[in-house]
Amino acid sequence: MKKIIQIIVLLIFSLNFVHAQELLIINGNVSDIDTGDPVAGHEVYVSFENGYLPETYITDSSGAFRSSIFINADTVFVIYISTLDCNFQIHDTLITPVISPIEVNFSICTNMMPPECQAMFFYVPEDSLQPVFSFQFFDVSTGNPTHWEWDFGDGSGSSFQNPVHTYADTGVYFVCLSIWDDEGFCQDQYCEPIRVGIPIIECTNDFTYNVTDSLTYLFEGYSFVFGSLVDPAFVEFAWDFGDGSSGTGQTVEHSFPPVNNTYDVCLTTYLSDSIFPGGCEAISCQELTIYQPPECVASFLYVLDTISPDPKLYYFFDTSSGNADLWFWDFGDGTWSSEQNPVHQFGDSVQYEVCLFISSTNPVMQCTDDTCVTIVTPDYFDLGGFVFSGDYPINNPESTGDTARAILYRDFPEGYYPVDSLVFYELGYYWFAQKMKGKYLVKVNLTSGSEHAQNWLPVYNDSQLRWSDAVPLELNQDIYDQDIHLVAVTEMDNGPGAITGNVIYGIERLLEQDSGC
Repeated sequence: MKKIIQIIVLLIFSLNFVHAQELLIINGNVSDIDTGDPVAGHEVYVSFENGYLPETYITDSSGAFRSSIFINADTVFVIYISTLDCNFQIHDTLITPVISPIEVNFSICTNMMPPECQAMFFYVPEDSLQPVFSFQFFDVSTGNPTHWEWDFGDGSGSSFQNPVHTYADTGVYFVCLSIWDDEGFCQDQYCEPIRVGIPIIECTNDFTYNVTDSLTYLFEGYSFVFGSLVDPAFVEFAWDFGDGSSGTGQTVEHSFPPVNNTYDVCLTTYLSDSIFPGGCEAISCQELTIYQPPECVASFLYVLDTISPDPKLYYFFDTSSGNADLWFWDFGDGTWSSEQNPVHQFGDSVQYEVCLFISSTNPVMQCTDDTCVTIVTPDYFDLGGFVFSGDYPINNPESTGDTARAILYRDFPEGYYPVDSLVFYELGYYWFAQKMKGKYLVKVNLTSGSEHAQNWLPVYNDSQLRWSDAVPLELNQDIYDQDIHLVAVTEMDNGPGAITGNVIYGIERLLEQDSGC
């Protein structure tokens, strides 16, 4: 196994020398979905499926981003480009096949909110008389409002910033302050109940919540008097979930609409007159942001390794959309994997149903889906034959002191590339087991340490000295008699001559080093 791994590493290393890297250009624009204006200073993310480090780009003042990166086109099969909008939703695209240049444009919300403006007030008794009917109201709003409108809850109001108001009757009144400015950048309202002519009891409430799934929440309310928890049996609980629905009871479960939104959830508690004279009402609100998880769709790509000497070796690439962070692969042969992008070698069967199951561990952004693809593996066959030096195979029937090396080349659309090699000497027979159906060339030569290395020339199929003259072997069945005859070195007369050219430290030398020769 160690030997095979070394060969794979050497082959990949060598192919990186054989194939020149190509310049990949990625560009695009990010614009506002509402106005069409460019979005400057926005992050765009680019990731690759084959081990290249992910890249992050920032849009310029025109909303544009651009990237230039050198890649090996034979190893980059998938590029994933994405960005986030104002609601932290993913906008993404999957590029395959990878062909330069790539242009991807995004149209997103930018959540351009106006300056913060929040209404708020407090009040104090106008005098020390009891019971209290007259109050001084103070505006403590934030922002830059220029207009104030008070509703005292008894049918009267005021446009002063800090008014004084006297009530005529005892009761609980709901006082609201509305603020705004002339430019329309500031607008808000705040309401609070006020007890008039009733002995003041300091009561408050609060509530907690837990997420049961992405849209459903479990709320639980609490009531306090002078800081002490009140038995819920004496408390009335009323809920306003901010989405037009309401509920009652100390503990309630509520499901929000399946949209991204922010809600003001409010709890009103009321203590009856029989427990506290005049009763006691309290309101508290919390802002709750709901994120609808993106649709989760499982998908994947797979690539057969046609260079590795291991048969039926496949690379799987997860291309699912959504926010999954758990993966389960069922390869249909009784084995499985939890890696996101596994590598798997199939067995002797021809057809397998491969299934990918994805899910998310985030309870707020839950996501599950699965998909299956039927994979039909190609046919593999054995190839072998004798290597003759003269009338007999080397070392057969008697040892000739020679060792031979055979290199197997497969015909790819880009040309012939080595896929396996071996060194042999016993009986002069070479052997390549389980090679994928296709066209091949076999090159054989005696190694430099052989006794007759200087007497025989390297040859290809049909004993051809040049690969371009050799007829490719069509491997579509087991072949055990693909014999090769070495060509003898012809003696030549001495005389002047010259040899010129370039020395390339290529794949054959690497394979020879790996074989120990």
